[in-house]
Amino acid sequence: MNDQYERADSALLRQGSGRGALRATSYVDGAGRKRRGSSYWSAQAAELRAAYEARREADRQALEAAEQFSRESAAARQEALGREYRGTNRQLYRDYMQQQRALPQQLAARGYTGGLTESSLLRLGNAYGEALNDNERERIGRQAENDQVLAQQLYDARAAAAAADSQALQDYYSQRRELSARRQSELERRAAALAAQGDFRLYRKLGYTDREIRYLERMFRRQHPELFKSPGGGSGRGGRRGAAAAVSDPGGDTGTGEGFRASLPGGPGTRVRQTR
Repeated sequence: MNDQYERADSALLRQGSGRGALRATSYVDGAGRKRRGSSYWSAQAAELRAAYEARREADRQALEAAEQFSRESAAARQEALGREYRGTNRQLYRDYMQQQRALPQQLAARGYTGGLTESSLLRLGNAYGEALNDNERERIGRQAENDQVLAQQLYDARAAAAAADSQALQDYYSQRRELSARRQSELERRAAALAAQGDFRLYRKLGYTDREIRYLERMFRRQHPELFKSPGGGSGRGGRRGAAAAVSDPGGDTGTGEGFRASLPGGPGTRVRQTR
């Protein structure tokens, strides 16, 4: 989908150049630089793209910070867990050694005079080993819980980042469509203003063929023959084209004018083909 948007961006950035492009007045962009109006739409598209990229970069940095915090927190919990269970193991060993030293007295108190027996030592060692195993099983269980917490935190952070990225993309695409609509509206306004003076060249940008434009020009000449009379009594288009070129381009935000269809030579019913 991003490739589709990239192609649309390239098309929008190319608008305002080429044959039949809008002649324009100058304007001052957001950075205070003076530009020619023909690059207004390109500048607007570039600013939208830059804002979108900045938003994506901010979201990416936020995700990285969230992931780093989650991993550091998990590492801290793991370290604390390790200290706790290592301490438990040391305590179990101390208890085992104390019990081993106390075992002869315990056996003598019970009437056993032969000292330590193999079975007594075996039972004591088995109890110590089982205590170590229990402690290790508990540590592994709590470590698994810690890993699950980390995995969930990373999943939530990435899901939130994906949602933010999707929203940024939707907002950007909506803004770009609005920009395209503004440019189309301004193009129609200027085309209508020029057509009112007999200049139909901008109709090419509205999807009209050269044949259709020549037809509109003939119709206009028939309806307004007085506008094409030369000083010697003939007729020509030079005066109309020269006057039409004086129509200014306000950059697309301040154009008003009458409806495009109503301004056509054929009246409101004249067919208008929109750019695909």
